[in-house]
Amino acid sequence: MDWFLILLAVTTAVRGFGAGLIYDVALVSLPVRHTIGVIPFTRYAAALFMGRGVRTYGPVSILGALLTVAVTAAAFVLDESPVV
Repeated sequence: MDWFLILLAVTTAVRGFGAGLIYDVALVSLPVRHTIGVIPFTRYAAALFMGRGVRTYGPVSILGALLTVAVTAAAFVLDESPVV
């Protein structure tokens, strides 16, 4: 398999994982806020983001951005077709 396709697949997987994290925070947790109230939800969100969130969201976002730049640069350098 071509290294460009591997880079593209890894970039897609990391970006998909990041999208899943955002989906969970934005849509899945939203009904919880309405159920438990604003103040308890604020405490829950702060605990979530300061705990595992800091170690997960930041690296996934930065890695996804770097991989996107790398795959874009590789596409221009290798003159890949736009169909990719």
